[in-house]
Amino acid sequence: MRLRSKLDKTGRNQHPSLTLTTSQENTVVKGTPDGNAVVRTVRNMLKSIPLVASASSAAFKFGNATRSWKTEITQLLTPSSRKRKLSEGVDTREHVSLRSKTPSGGTKRRKVTASSYRKPRNTPSTADGPINSAPTQRLDVVVFGSGENGELGLGSIRYDRKNPVVADKPRMNHLLRADEVGVVQVAVGVRHCAALTHEGVVLTWGLNDSRALGRNTTSWEQSKDINYKHATDINSLESTPLPVEGLSHLGLKITQVAATDNATFALTDSGFVYGWGTFHDSDGVYGFLRHKMQKTHKTAKTTKTHDFETKFQASPVRIEGLRNIKHLSAGMNHVLALTTSGDVYAWGSGQQAQLARRLVQRHQHESLTPRMVDLPKKGIVNIFAGFNHSFALDRQGHVWTWGLNNFGQTGIPANDENLHIGHPTLVPGLEGYSIRHMAPGFHHSLACTADGQVLAWGRCDASQSGMDPVALSSDKCLFDSRGRPRILLNPTLIPGVAAGTKFVAAGMDNSLAIDEHGTVSCWGYSENFRTGLGSQNTAEMPTELVGKGVVNRGFTYAGCGGEFTIMTRPCM
Repeated sequence: MRLRSKLDKTGRNQHPSLTLTTSQENTVVKGTPDGNAVVRTVRNMLKSIPLVASASSAAFKFGNATRSWKTEITQLLTPSSRKRKLSEGVDTREHVSLRSKTPSGGTKRRKVTASSYRKPRNTPSTADGPINSAPTQRLDVVVFGSGENGELGLGSIRYDRKNPVVADKPRMNHLLRADEVGVVQVAVGVRHCAALTHEGVVLTWGLNDSRALGRNTTSWEQSKDINYKHATDINSLESTPLPVEGLSHLGLKITQVAATDNATFALTDSGFVYGWGTFHDSDGVYGFLRHKMQKTHKTAKTTKTHDFETKFQASPVRIEGLRNIKHLSAGMNHVLALTTSGDVYAWGSGQQAQLARRLVQRHQHESLTPRMVDLPKKGIVNIFAGFNHSFALDRQGHVWTWGLNNFGQTGIPANDENLHIGHPTLVPGLEGYSIRHMAPGFHHSLACTADGQVLAWGRCDASQSGMDPVALSSDKCLFDSRGRPRILLNPTLIPGVAAGTKFVAAGMDNSLAIDEHGTVSCWGYSENFRTGLGSQNTAEMPTELVGKGVVNRGFTYAGCGGEFTIMTRPCM
């Protein structure tokens, strides 16, 4: 007999199946009190289990048996007293040695103890009840900027005579009306978005080259849309918010969604994480899942195992190794997960130290497996993942940072020796502030305090800091060869932001703040209308958004993508 592991599409073990050749049917199991009794039992099992004959050999395979052959035989050979103890997770055989072949062809022994005999399975379970709950407040969704890949979610048809590809000022998304769709949470990636509805449905839209939408968009035929007089040439299946395929049949209750550049993730009420898409690094596609010891190549004396990676994950799959997660935060090519106990896990691409752990080149794809970040144990209360750097806020109010630091975006002053912050490091410039919210952008970062002030640091040559360049002194900045401010060295208060700020967001080179009244102010690089101010001229100072889309204010959230922004507010 030999046990063959059968995997489903997600890579999980569906059930063990047994391959039994005709010559093996009468094999007597050695080392048992009555091998013939076992043979008779196996024969009876064969009669009661559906068999499928192979057309190419005399081999037969078990069908979908409710209990594996190994379980049946173990039950037969195990005394009733030990069965009870095994059911409690205790093995009375404290000193049983198992032999296994070593690469050199010899043998080695290992001791099986009670702790190693039975390991808990990391499978979804709601036995202890849900630990997360989804928002219930329906939201209005407002967009602005450029959506050449459908990032605005306005479809491919002109609505109210407006181009669905570009919104120079804030515009209500008519495809996500609160009374019809009922969005309760939105996640903004670099070139795609995801939304969770009040019914628990996950919608996606935007670029799908790397399967980030979790659904097929290749069936779109441009001619069908072009024949319509108000159609544009963008893919309507990508630009229209539509449900993720393969998620509903899993029976999950989704409580949060998160989006990177090329992947999407969903958090369940039981604290498990599902995802689809892929991660990228500087060489292109990096991968999404790492599989261990799935392929085996046998030689005369050695057995070699080979790891391999799933490059693109087209449908939702559970991220192994994560449980009791209460919050997700996604960067460009990495993800952070916060547990209910205050620990942080990270995975994805770690090329820019985004994962705060050392990666060896020959084992670089270990980064696709979530690992705990070396932070104060059980001490983190919030996480903020940026494009290539991150922040974590602990219970004492300290801010920790790691990742790419080529413009001092971590809050650690930039120099040739700390272009990357490889392990969590305290941000000295934020000590003494009570931090409420943070926004790590591409090369700059923002933070707002409990009393409504906003600080900025990092790259500032496109007015990302929201400060008058003339007012920046040499002790606060590094200047370029032309004498212009380039890097704001330490967290510095922005004088022009409205008092009472409660939320901040940072994009590629633009920034945003929302005050206690829900008023939105934007500043920074404005190409393709990414600041929503109706102009492509750089906005040096924080400027309040105006227009029909923001007339009622009341905004509570905003996310900045590559060249666009999505904002939400409670439905009036």
